[in-house]
Order: sequence, then structure tokens, then C-alpha cells
Amino acid sequence: MDVIRTDCLVIGAGLAGSVYALHAARAGLNVQLLSLGGSEQANSNWAQGGIIYDTSTQPESLARDIMAASGDTANPAAVDQLVIEGPKAVRNLLLEDSLEPVAIVARKTILATGGLGQIYQHSTNRPGTAGHGLAMAYRVGARLIDLEYVQFHPTVFYDRSAPRFLITEALRGEGATLVNGRGEPFMDAVHPRGSLAPRDIVARAIHHEMTTHGEACVYLDTSALKPGFASERFPSIYQRCLKYGVDIGSEPIPVVPAAHYSCGGVHTDLEGRTNVRHLNAIGETACTGLHGANRLASTSLLECLTGARFTARADVRDIQKMRFSLPDPRPWKSPHRDADPTLIQQDLNLVRQTMWNYAGIVRSQRRLTRARRILLELREEVQSFYSDCRLSFELIELRNAVQTALLVVHAAALNPDSKGCHYVVSDD
Repeated sequence: MDVIRTDCLVIGAGLAGSVYALHAARAGLNVQLLSLGGSEQANSNWAQGGIIYDTSTQPESLARDIMAASGDTANPAAVDQLVIEGPKAVRNLLLEDSLEPVAIVARKTILATGGLGQIYQHSTNRPGTAGHGLAMAYRVGARLIDLEYVQFHPTVFYDRSAPRFLITEALRGEGATLVNGRGEPFMDAVHPRGSLAPRDIVARAIHHEMTTHGEACVYLDTSALKPGFASERFPSIYQRCLKYGVDIGSEPIPVVPAAHYSCGGVHTDLEGRTNVRHLNAIGETACTGLHGANRLASTSLLECLTGARFTARADVRDIQKMRFSLPDPRPWKSPHRDADPTLIQQDLNLVRQTMWNYAGIVRSQRRLTRARRILLELREEVQSFYSDCRLSFELIELRNAVQTALLVVHAAALNPDSKGCHYVVSDD
């Protein structure tokens, strides 16, 4: 039986467990944090009442409220600790901490930050998936390859106020057909298999319909399915669409193509090694060449498991055998000015619109040139933000998104041949 020895074992990764682990680790203790299903499953994530912070004006008022709510049974010492020390804890962890980047010195650094889908206007990726690992790797001189090969899923739920989510291709397999805004089927004229054509062909056909007719989306017509079939066969999709006002059993589903998976990434060998010593990459951040110009469905998770295993094994061997010289990090002085969140969001929207319009499903040299010009100008502006303002997640996301977008555009411009999910048309 494997044995893990540690200073502190924390069972539960909600707010309490996570904050304990953070404080203990900062004090130099070795901490193991166990969670049932990840921290996002904790009840702390469901708390909607906010958090009490500033009690400095009337601390006794909060104490009275707590005591009254308890039916005068609360422990006075616990009440005093909460009222007096609570604001300090909030300030220390949630406010002041968000201002002192922390330096981490490691023998091995492993980039596993996922893909780059959120540099596009429509994406299936989680928020924040903007190529962070690619941008960081590029800045330290790591080699990147195949970035032009961005896979687009053809059918993703579309609504201005709703998040994008996949509408399975199995719906088309059961008889649903793609129609434009006028209710006209259009795939039969594009491919012999109609709505069951390969992903890249369907995505381009939808893109063509949208751009030609100025439509925000197309529709997946489910009228050929038997009554009640959609809700029984696809209950999760049925419920999720219904949440946003679409009953897929009786009305068409609005869909758009969306950036789905990056086939390229930081170039590595089969043990996750990059050309930068002791810098590794795994998962969608990495590119071993496995996917070539397009990815076979369901291979990405298997690649994560296999690549992570071989990379970890190689790193264990290195750390056991090699001597490492770990330099002291350079001091960091953080600016005190906050970046304008409206400008950051506007610039991030510009990145996504630029990539969608000029470096997305269908590309040309003229479109890529325009994208490059817009992004280069934007990068200069963002650099002034970055050097002059206090760090925030939004600012870091913007900086990395701009850099990643430029890398994709550059790779696409270097490859004149349509292959897989990289599709180029002539400017003539």
C-alpha cells in the first residue's frame, strides 16, 4: 500500500479547508488537501448571501444580531472572535493578497493550462481558457507548433445571454437537420451526407450561411423526431436548452460553430519535455504531434492520462538523480493603480471578434494580415496596462489572450495549405 506522509491532512476543499491549507502551507508545512469531487462541489460555492466585511462602525450591532438569531444561545467568545477578527481575515486573504504576487521556485514546472478557445467569440471552453500556458512558454523561448490547427465544433447552443454548450452530433444522427434563419435546409447542397457531414465541413457551411445572410446563428430542426424522443434520449441537453427558453421537442435549436480544441501547442517529446530545460507541458497545452491537423473525438482525455503519467515518471527520475541550482527570484514591485475593467473587457472582446472574423473557421492571407495589424496594436496598448497597473486575473487573461491570438495568426499565415481544421481561401 502506498503511504503519503505529511504535516497536515485536510479533508474537504470548501472555503474552510482551502483557507486552512493555504495558511498552513504559507507557514512552511507540508499539506495534503482531499476533496470529494473537487472544490467546485463544495457548499461554499453555493452560498449566495455574500460575506460580512466591514464591522468597524458598529461591531456591537453585528454581535447583537448573531446572538438574537441564535436565540441567545451563541457562544460569546466565538461571537467576539468572528466580529473582531473576521474583517482582518477578509482583508488579509481576499483584499490584500490580491495586491503581492507570490514567487514559486521549482525544480520542474509543468504547463497544464488547457487550450485557447476563449480567444474566439464563440467557444466551448470554460471562461479563462485563453492560452495562458502557450503565452508563458513563448515568453521564455519554448517552441510552439501547429497552432493554426484549431478545431471548431459545428453545433453549440447560441443565445446572447446564455453560455455556449455543446449540442451533440448524435441529435443529427437521430434525424435532426440544419436549417437557416428562413427554415431552409442547406447541408444537402454542400455534402452527400447532408447534416451528417464531417465536423469541419459542417462548421464551414454554417459559417457561410451566417456570413452570407448576416445571421447570428442557424438552427437545428428537430421536427422529424418523434414526440417526446428528444427529452428521453437527450435529457441533459433538453433540460439545459429549456433553461434558456428553448423546448427542443417542439422548436428548433439555435446553434453556431465554436472553437473547441487546439491541436497544436507547446512542442514536447513523449515525456512532456520542451526545449527549455525543466519546463514541461502536458494535456491540451502540449503538442506531441498526436493530433496532426485535426483531432479524433474522445482522444484528448486519453492523451491527458498517458502524457501526464509519462511526464511524471520522467520528472521523478530527474529529481532523484540530478542536482538543481534554484536561483532566488527577482523582487517584484507591484504598481498601485487599478486598470479600468471596462477597457480590459472591451479589449478582450476585440481579441475575440478579431479572431472569429479573420482567423477563425475560414481564413485568407488578407484576413490574417488585418488580424495581425489589429492585434499588434492592441498588444502595445495592453503592455502599457500591464506594466503600469496592479495585477488582476482579468489583466493577465487579456495579456495572454492577445499574445496567444498573435501566435495563432502567425502560424496560420505561414501555412498556405488547407488541411484538417486549417482552411484557407484565396484572396482573389
